[in-house]
Amino acid sequence: MTETELYERLVFHYGKYFYQFKKSQSEQAILEMQNPIKVLTLASSDQLAQKYQKHL
Repeated sequence: MTETELYERLVFHYGKYFYQFKKSQSEQAILEMQNPIKVLTLASSDQLAQKYQKHL
C-alpha cells in the first residue's frame, strides 16, 4: 500500500463517520473519527493530524 492509498483510506474513514455523526450525533462516530487522526500522528503527519483534530 502506498502513502497515497493509506491517506485516501484514512480520509474516507474519517468522512464516513463524520457523515454518520452529522446524521445521528453519535458519540461512537466521534470515537471512530479519532482513529485516523491517531494513525496520522503515528505516521509523523502532524500537520494533517492537527487539521483533522481542529475539524473534529
